[in-house]
Amino acid sequence: MNFTPREASIGMATIWAQEDTVAILQCVANSDRNDAGVIVRGLGNVVDEYGNPFEAAILVVGYTPDVYNQINYGHEYMYDTVWDLSPWETQLNYNFFEH
Repeated sequence: MNFTPREASIGMATIWAQEDTVAILQCVANSDRNDAGVIVRGLGNVVDEYGNPFEAAILVVGYTPDVYNQINYGHEYMYDTVWDLSPWETQLNYNFFEH
């Protein structure tokens, strides 16, 4: 399998989570409910320091309508910055995204 420079630098899990975030925001922006806030919460399997697996929130990011209604969904580089657009603090479990 050949990876693009973006895939190789940030990892596939991050890319998929960014793409899913964009898809959710675009769906809401194109709906008749585009005046509501959106919270994207991603769950994933992680392992604690003792080797015990459990499910945890690995991503929590929120958006207001004034943000997701302004996004240019056709721009190819917006995936890299989608979490930076949140007016709220983005919570990432970096241990998950580093693997």
